[in-house]
Amino acid sequence: MIWLVLGMGLGMMTVMHAQDRAKDPRSRFARAVELRQAGNFREAADICLRALKPEVEMTSSLRVEILRELVNSLQRLDAWQEADEAVRKAAETYAEDWRVLTEAASRLMSMPDHGQVVDGEFRRADNRGRGQWESVEEKDRVQALRWLEQARLNLENDAPVDERAQFWTMLKQALEMNRGSAWALFVKTDLAHEPGFDDEEGYDEPGSGYPVDDEGEPRYLGVPESYEASANDGERMRFALAQMEALGGRWTVEAKERWADMVARWFGVRRHGWGGPWENEGKDAAGVTALHTLAGDETVVQLATGLKRVKLPADYAFLKLRRALAEDERVSDADRSNQWSLMANEFTNRWQMVQAAEVLKQAIDLADNDRRKKQLSEQRNQIVGNWVWLEPMEPQVPGKPAKLTLGFRT
Repeated sequence: MIWLVLGMGLGMMTVMHAQDRAKDPRSRFARAVELRQAGNFREAADICLRALKPEVEMTSSLRVEILRELVNSLQRLDAWQEADEAVRKAAETYAEDWRVLTEAASRLMSMPDHGQVVDGEFRRADNRGRGQWESVEEKDRVQALRWLEQARLNLENDAPVDERAQFWTMLKQALEMNRGSAWALFVKTDLAHEPGFDDEEGYDEPGSGYPVDDEGEPRYLGVPESYEASANDGERMRFALAQMEALGGRWTVEAKERWADMVARWFGVRRHGWGGPWENEGKDAAGVTALHTLAGDETVVQLATGLKRVKLPADYAFLKLRRALAEDERVSDADRSNQWSLMANEFTNRWQMVQAAEVLKQAIDLADNDRRKKQLSEQRNQIVGNWVWLEPMEPQVPGKPAKLTLGFRT
């Protein structure tokens, strides 16, 4: 009888211990991951939903992991409307948790940006064909920016560097979302305004080419003294990049690379169908077609008012920005090699072949694998190698010696 009671007591303790483990948030998360990996997406999502209730105590970082796992499971069920509601509920419940708000913005921006309005209610990614199709691209972007604004105001200065960097990265991505041109970045999104369905405010360009000021000169985005002082979304974005750069280490490098890439996309030389330097003999050496005479801080860009040769400000001189990164020994060899390679592409577009060959040599020396070295070597050989070719010709008369035109370069 004593042994029976003792056995029952041990059994009850084991059950209670299992129940306690089931209530532990970390154990719940691990179980949800197991279920999702086994294909039990509904059960995994339900566990996450229960774990995200406000009465369940856990760290902010774990709450983010559970929210991410919840959306992943609902995505596999194609339950986008439920995912939408869950993300909004989490952002509302934990409105002062900057990590949750940042994750909510990230999840929202990754969802399908369309759906149907049924009985006056929007249903995300509802494909059952019962209502009016609508786009929510701009609605999602504005909502994400609102959450990120809340997160920014609660951002902890002593939070781990990587987490702060991820926040500034997400803010930059939200500001650029659906903004493919420089024009849109000179607009300041009004977070108090609620966009309507199919609202494409900021999408349309008022003209082709890069935007100009009243004097016909290119407009430039500066770094504001504070986020609140930003005049437009572009300055907000530059402030975010400046904050990332100030974090040091790899984040400094990444911020500089992203800015150089963006400026190169706006101001990189396009040949516009022009030939090489030989076509500019006797012409204005400082003209828009004399690409081979461009200095490192110059470019020829298609402005809204037409083609123009311009001298770029120091923070827009992307070739110099790339060179600084390529020569910085604190940057990884692979990244330095990539910067040299990108410079070579720009020099090639400018018909500056000597400079292109020189920087390609640097890129080859720093390439981190044989395949990349071979690719870069072949690219350089196209510049420095001895090549010949047959020029196109008119049909020739039969019975007479054929005349071929052979082109060559040494």
